Formats: sequence, structure tokens, C-alpha cells
Amino acid sequence: MKRPFPVVARLAAIAIAYTNADLIADQVLPYTQVPEEQFYYPDFTGHDVFSVPDGMEVGRKGAPPEVEFTSENKQSFVKNYALKSGIPMSDIEAALRSEVPIDPEAETAEMLMQLVKLGREIRTARLVQNRNSYAAANRLMLGADDKLDNPNSDPIRLINDALDAMLMRGTAMVMNQAAWTKLRTHPKIVSATLKNSGEAGMADRQAVADLFEVKEIIVGQGRYNVAKKGQARQLARVWGSHISLIHKNPTATVRNGVSFGYTARLGTPWGGSMFDKDISAEGGIDVRAGEKVRELIVAPDCGYFLENVL
Repeated sequence: MKRPFPVVARLAAIAIAYTNADLIADQVLPYTQVPEEQFYYPDFTGHDVFSVPDGMEVGRKGAPPEVEFTSENKQSFVKNYALKSGIPMSDIEAALRSEVPIDPEAETAEMLMQLVKLGREIRTARLVQNRNSYAAANRLMLGADDKLDNPNSDPIRLINDALDAMLMRGTAMVMNQAAWTKLRTHPKIVSATLKNSGEAGMADRQAVADLFEVKEIIVGQGRYNVAKKGQARQLARVWGSHISLIHKNPTATVRNGVSFGYTARLGTPWGGSMFDKDISAEGGIDVRAGEKVRELIVAPDCGYFLENVL
């Protein structure tokens, strides 16, 4: 079926290549491709992947025992996320006359994709930092005695206990910048990583990762404007002051592999443009960019949520 809105190769390339180091959604819930808008993924809540059958030894002419996986597949579908912006023809003509190379369509496509990705960051943060995304036994709201800004708390014991409680031990720790600053400067963390009294110093990410035997520390730095349209800008952190411990399997797909979560994506991000007579007095160019994705938590037992660490 021919789509009414034309995809432009150079704008699509911009949409595909766009990255922002401050955004971490792609690290927390990595992309996995799906073949169609509607798809199925395994529900690992009651999965038999950990059940080892008896009698696996097979004689010279014997047959191996048959295993039947009884997990149910859940149905889901990708959603379209896209934005558009109009460029008046007067701006296009001014760019053509400029001595400095300007491509208004490319610049607009990049800005649109920036907002599309920020929207994905917000959705991912809300999903990953929702206590209901975790098994009931794998979420803990911290009291004053356990918070990271309390120098007498014990984050080493707290985090290790959480990692040990997970069905599959966490490979990544996810938090915002404020939580990370407090964790890396906590006396017990400083003492354990820098081998000093803990009174001064800051641990780096690799040192903390090694301390807890996880592969990575992922720190969200993104902010967004929470003010209503027309009001003064009011910036807030995308990621709250919590710590999510997650088991990430980089090879997991909607067909196999156990991972706390991932993002189903159909195709690649896209960008396009077309003439629109209703833009400005002389018409203009309608530029659009977007992607088809669905963020999913598929193994709640493979995560642990430490809520309100500050």
C-alpha cells in the first residue's frame, strides 16, 4: 500500500542517526525488531525456562526427553509516535539565497526527532520507574535510615540484598544524576572503592559497577518542560530519584531470551516532507519525523526497584 506521506531519504537518514547522550532509554530498554505492527511476546511470569527435567542422560540408541514450554504469549502492537512542523516558502527561499549552507528541512527533521526521542525517554522512565513493573517481592520504598543522603545508611548491603533477590541477577543499575551523585559520594561507597576512610572522594562508574559485579551504571540526565503551554518554562528531571536494578539480555527478542524489558520496533525511524498549501500565505513544506515502537516489561522478576532513594 502506498503511503500518502512521502519519506525523504536524507531526512530519514537524519531520523535514524539521531542520538542524544543525555537520553538513556535506548540503553535501558534496547530495541528489538518485530515483523509487523501486531506481535506476540513471551510472558515470563510463569515460564518453564528454569525447570530442568529428570532423565536427560540419553543412551546410545535412546531418545532425549521432550520438553514442552507452557508459557503463554502476550499480544501487543507498536504505536506510532511522530511530530510535524511547517516551514514557510519564504524561509526555504531565504535559505537558498544564503551564502552559508542551510537546509531548513534537515534542521527541522532533527529537531522533531529530538522531541520524539525525548517523548520515548519520558515513557521509558515512567514504565521502568513504576513500582507495578516489578514483582511484588522486588520493590522496596526506602525509609529515612536507608536513603543515600543519610551518611549512616548502608547502600552496599541494600543493593546487594536486592541483587541477590532477583530471579536473574541484575546486570545494570539505572538512576538519575542526583541519585548517582549521592551514591558515588556516600562514605561506604567511597571507602569500599577508593580504599580510604570514606570522608572524601568520588567513585567512578566502573568502580561502582565492579563493586556490585554489574556490567554498567546507567545515569539519566534528561530534563523536560512540565509547564503548560503559554506558561514560563519549568524544567524537571525525566528520571526520578530511584534505583532500578535490571537484568539486561542484549540478545533477547520477542521470540526468545529472558530480559527485564525491551522496546519492540517496526522498521527504522523515518523522516519526510511534502508541500502544504495551507502553510503561510504562499504555502510551505510540511516536515515530519517519527518511529513505530512499544516499550515493554516482560520479566518483572528480573528487576528490583528501590524507590525514593533520596
